[in-house]
Amino acid sequence: MLEQINPKLAMNMLDDLSPTQTVGIVEGFIEGAVYSDRLQPKAVLIATKGGTYSLQGELDDRFARAFMSFYAKKRHERFTLFSTSTGWGEFF
Repeated sequence: MLEQINPKLAMNMLDDLSPTQTVGIVEGFIEGAVYSDRLQPKAVLIATKGGTYSLQGELDDRFARAFMSFYAKKRHERFTLFSTSTGWGEFF
């Protein structure tokens, strides 16, 4: 299950291709949330209130299952997803 975590835990997962809103949420300039399946995350889902999401970090089976459960609950809402990871791109 994905749970909201401290945004600063996602700082090391950002790269030059990370969407601006993603960086803004992690740095605390934009309101949003960061979700992970653990306190020492390998991957995170970063969310704006408007339904824009960004996957950052490594493809991980445990996180992928938690993500799919999270997505199933949101499937009738706006859900626009970005990722700079080739692994996540291949997963989808």
